[in-house]
Amino acid sequence: MSFIVKFYNFEKRNNSVKRPDDDVPHTDYNCRVLNGTGILNPKIELDIGLTANPARFNYCYIPDFQRYYYVREWSFERGLWI
Repeated sequence: MSFIVKFYNFEKRNNSVKRPDDDVPHTDYNCRVLNGTGILNPKIELDIGLTANPARFNYCYIPDFQRYYYVREWSFERGLWI
């Protein structure tokens, strides 16, 4: 199952409840959750190829989960960003 994830380059303090406003620039990608991960700490796949580099994003929102997440790390495996 794939869904839209909104990615941000967004700074805030630790333990802050601040969230991006609607006017904060973001990029939407169609993503898929990897099997064996959950809603609290999901691992997602982005099939955006080598021309795009999402590593600048540090924060995301998954509307289907109605949750915001810090992006802790990026990897590139089998032609997909994880």
